[in-house]
Amino acid sequence: MAADASLRSKTTVFVVLLSFISGGQAAVSGTTCTAGGQECAAIANSFCDTVTNDYCICVDIATEGSSDDCGFTDCSSDDSVCGTADTNSECVSSTECACSQGYELTGADDQNECIAKVVGSSCSSDADCAQTSDTVCNTVSGTCACEAQFEATTAGACTAKTVGDSCTPGGGECNDIAEGECNTVLTNPVCSCGYGYTGSSGASSCTANVVGATCTSDGYQCTPITWGYCNIAVASPECGCAAITTASGTTCSVTACTADATCEALDSNSACTGGSSNECECVANYEIFADGTSNKCQPGVGATCSSAGGECMHLLGGYCDTTTTPSAPVCACGDIFDVSGGTSCYFKSCAADATCTALDANSECVKDMCMCKSGYSINTSKLCSMTGGSDGIKASIVAMLGCLVLSYLRM
Repeated sequence: MAADASLRSKTTVFVVLLSFISGGQAAVSGTTCTAGGQECAAIANSFCDTVTNDYCICVDIATEGSSDDCGFTDCSSDDSVCGTADTNSECVSSTECACSQGYELTGADDQNECIAKVVGSSCSSDADCAQTSDTVCNTVSGTCACEAQFEATTAGACTAKTVGDSCTPGGGECNDIAEGECNTVLTNPVCSCGYGYTGSSGASSCTANVVGATCTSDGYQCTPITWGYCNIAVASPECGCAAITTASGTTCSVTACTADATCEALDSNSACTGGSSNECECVANYEIFADGTSNKCQPGVGATCSSAGGECMHLLGGYCDTTTTPSAPVCACGDIFDVSGGTSCYFKSCAADATCTALDANSECVKDMCMCKSGYSINTSKLCSMTGGSDGIKASIVAMLGCLVLSYLRM
């Protein structure tokens, strides 16, 4: 009997000391645990205290019960006990403590409080994920996820997508990247910089090309440069300035004038604007096309043309419209283009091929813009036609048949 009393006394002292060491919390059934060992996983609302004693302990808003479990603390007589124990908790229905909306108990080692839900946490509404910026509740998976323009980090937070991150056509994932867009040309689409802009992988914005930047005849690399064009007359094509302007560092400065003669000497399709500006400009319906290869003012939308004259050749997406007003043909934009700035054409926006093919069967949606399919272009009509025209096709067929005949004769 004396021995039993002594044992009970020692056990009581041990429990009291353990309770003191763990800050008032008793070890659940005296269950020992190790860091990352998952020994406490079976005990709801508990965690492994690896800091003081390596025992499973009830979280701050739970109390150990007679069944050696951790039930949420009763707050029916005092609803302040929850917030006092854990500021991220509340008394639910005047009954028991629970984590406030947007917070959760993870059961992680040494995690005795409710913490903000992160990417991957369970949810039923966006409010459940609101404590972590730029997240929404994915109702399909029932978990918190990053908004379209953001990428999840290993810590469960969201960071803005940058150049090189994955995207989906029309998904808007690249919208927060200045001058960025989803490059759908690639097998696995990624955020990239728009035409005329550059940015390295991981960049949060794209930088506009300037005078001197490398360009190609059909690459549109010079589009951000006012009065710029792609100079293909040099060994290494680069963005240059129109004839009626001069290069000033990395930009183009318009030539000052007092009479038309000054401008016409530089470009016959220009004139002196007069007034307070007194600068050389293209005449009405003419423009310097930054996506073109000529440094002279070229016919734009509304400029007079002829069916065989080729006057609209420098107008991207343009052709000579001889149908609308047969007696006075003018340059116009193809069906998959919109008029831009009065005299230019620019690709219509799209999110899927269907938007483009509804306008032109030989077009497709590329980088969120309608474009002619490979081997097609806007040339003599408003629709995309096979490059080279019918004569080119016939010539190709004749050449192919010739090769077949020659191969047969050599057998």
